[in-house]
Amino acid sequence: MGQYNKRALMAAIESPYGTSANPGGTAAIMVNDDLQITPLDADELERTTLQPHFGTRRKSLINPKVQFSFSVDVAGSGVAGTAPKWGRLLQACGFGETVVASTSVTYNLKTDNADIAGLTMVGFMDGQRHLATGCRGSAQLMGKVGEFFRVMFNMTGIYAAPTDAALPSATFGNHVDPLHVSNVNTTNLLVNGWNGACLSEFDFNLNNSTTYRELVGCTKQVRINDRQANGKIVIESPSLSAYNAFTAATTSAIGTVSFSHADSAGGSCTVTARCNFGAPTYTDMDNITMIDVPVGLVPSTAGNDELTLVFT
Repeated sequence: MGQYNKRALMAAIESPYGTSANPGGTAAIMVNDDLQITPLDADELERTTLQPHFGTRRKSLINPKVQFSFSVDVAGSGVAGTAPKWGRLLQACGFGETVVASTSVTYNLKTDNADIAGLTMVGFMDGQRHLATGCRGSAQLMGKVGEFFRVMFNMTGIYAAPTDAALPSATFGNHVDPLHVSNVNTTNLLVNGWNGACLSEFDFNLNNSTTYRELVGCTKQVRINDRQANGKIVIESPSLSAYNAFTAATTSAIGTVSFSHADSAGGSCTVTARCNFGAPTYTDMDNITMIDVPVGLVPSTAGNDELTLVFT
């Protein structure tokens, strides 16, 4: 009988897409204990033959997939110009990875699936190994004061039959310890050009639309078909003379929300979101008036620039 806490996740970039990269222990990703594996997600196809009696008709499972849901704490590799290991997950959610040796790693969005990585992902439930190829998905960046800055991933891959396998020894390299969101660890905040905001929460969701496709004469694949990124920020309600969130909403303003977040090795991740600010609402925090501002993440005419992460 397997123990539920004996879980692990490995992921490696495929070349070419859909060909297993056979990730082992060195490809282990440091995920949180919210890891959920749906080992067989499929559609049901029911027979429609006439039968002269009551009863359920036989069903067949088609379009089998594997689903992975989990979060990762945001922190760099510990070496400037070296990608964090979990950055490969961002690549499978539509980000490109640009490495400048000894300087930085930048994640910019892509649109063409030919430019979007596919992953072989292996989820271990104590005693069982669940492998999926061609994995792609969506990512949601979330942070609250006093909690870790995390990215939630929802990934879909091509099903392979599970096998019995012992939990491998995992090597968690290139992912240093994270730091919580605070005024010390999270700095350089700008909201639509204003540097006086007091922020308690942010949420930026790519909202990728992914589709599993299995057509005659073509290889199985998971495609990202669209991206409708949105989210929110929650800030202490300022005087209207300092910053008027209602004017930003009624004028359909486009501006950026950006900040830098540190990790324990002294590096930082700078997040820049190009936002269309929505109608703010009032909320309460410690009997202090806050405003919850919804945002749509809108690309410029150049495209693919509504959300950027830079590790330095």
